[in-house]
Amino acid sequence: MIDTRLPALLLAIALPLAHAVLLTPGEAEEAGERACTARRDGMLECVDLPPPAPPPRNDPSIQPLPPIEYPGEQFPPPVTEAPIRPALDPIPDRLAQDRLTIGWDINFGTTAQYWEIWDNGTLRMRSRDFTSRTVAGGSVEDATPVGSSRVVSVQSGVYTLEALDEGRHELLIRLCNTDRAGKPACTDLEAQTWVEEAQMDDGAADPELPTGRPSVPELAWLPQVSTGEPIELAWNVWWGTPGRYWQVLNDGRVQYESTTFTESGAYSQAGRITLAGLPRGVHPLSVRLCNQLQCAQSAVVDVEVLLPPEGEPRPRVTVAPATPDSVLLSWSLPQAQLAGRPQRWQLFDALADEALAEPLGNLRSDVRTCQQTDPATPGVATASYCGETRVPLHAGLAALRVRVCHNDEDCLTSEVVSLRPEATPAPRQPQRTAPAALPAQAASEVPEAQGAIPAPRSAPAPVAPGSTRPPQPRGRFVLPDEVLDSLLDERELSAPQGGKR
Repeated sequence: MIDTRLPALLLAIALPLAHAVLLTPGEAEEAGERACTARRDGMLECVDLPPPAPPPRNDPSIQPLPPIEYPGEQFPPPVTEAPIRPALDPIPDRLAQDRLTIGWDINFGTTAQYWEIWDNGTLRMRSRDFTSRTVAGGSVEDATPVGSSRVVSVQSGVYTLEALDEGRHELLIRLCNTDRAGKPACTDLEAQTWVEEAQMDDGAADPELPTGRPSVPELAWLPQVSTGEPIELAWNVWWGTPGRYWQVLNDGRVQYESTTFTESGAYSQAGRITLAGLPRGVHPLSVRLCNQLQCAQSAVVDVEVLLPPEGEPRPRVTVAPATPDSVLLSWSLPQAQLAGRPQRWQLFDALADEALAEPLGNLRSDVRTCQQTDPATPGVATASYCGETRVPLHAGLAALRVRVCHNDEDCLTSEVVSLRPEATPAPRQPQRTAPAALPAQAASEVPEAQGAIPAPRSAPAPVAPGSTRPPQPRGRFVLPDEVLDSLLDERELSAPQGGKR
């Protein structure tokens, strides 16, 4: 009998195994075809995708003519067209599992050179692999099919995202072409979905979680004019359907998202947050209350900030282990405290106050949007601008600063960040000096150390009638710290009494 598994086994042995590598989000965005999975520590596990199979070609002896480069001005100037907007497969609002298949078709027009999938601001896939799919329903309405022919798309893409976290996923599908200078021209498609939380043992959803569209939240009083001081933003749902999370919007952009409430009941809910560091200008503020992807938004209230806040915002920098020989340095700035997106950032030596040597000190432009959390405000995610890089431990650096700039003159500098782990204090050693004299009763109650051999005791000298015993010298001995602490009370030492220490 022939084993049908043998060809598959031989194929598996012949194909090279794909090994995942750890990349920062900025490194993953660099050129290359890869599929990535986000980790809890901010790094990405990425696998390089194989190049697509070459398309059918003419005989190798048939070569195209070389392009003619005209040095003068051309009219019209050469341009690179972005791909035509494709038809995206429907994406469900809710997912009962942690995987989602994304597909699209281009039936006519300009095709793409490569395409990407972004999930909550993180690159999950970039590929030049395309396919063709059958166009459902034919190309022309009410057309009569001829024979067994079928209509296929000019270009299609299909990919499955796996290991999706619970909660909301804002998806961006991007199709791009690049010009001769490498500048991309892209067409974007946006979608969102919600991965269901873990279900009960019987397969049903948690009945305590609110469902359905929430009631419209009502904002508490807000000042119309501010001179730069922090603003308390509060809202209430006096009676109605509560939500699972809420967002603070500034001019329609989400600035904060929170899952904590000052009050939450079956039919009422309330929340509060402090807005600090708002830049000068008019800020249309509102609150959006949501259950999964169903949301209700409050009325908009304009707050005008007349004076800039005291001090300038500083990039928040964190250092975490990345690999055995490097650390992951990340910085973030809240979007609510900035007038626009930073253009570049750079690492500086904190001791010399100058930019690091290349390549660590290169000007970087990989600024991305992200959601940052602060241990001081649990349950609140802040929309921020972020950047990260890996710093080798063998570079001989002790401390760094991060400088984030809008232009050459408008820059923000972080506090000094140490790259060296804090020195571990030496373990406490028992005292080897002789302790102070103890009362006779206390000294008699001192237990012997476990496993110690008691010293021999000499018999006391006889005392003549009518005489007193001379004071005997005390020997040197060592007490464990816990025993010494129990015998020497700090209150008695601070207020000595007669005959006591």
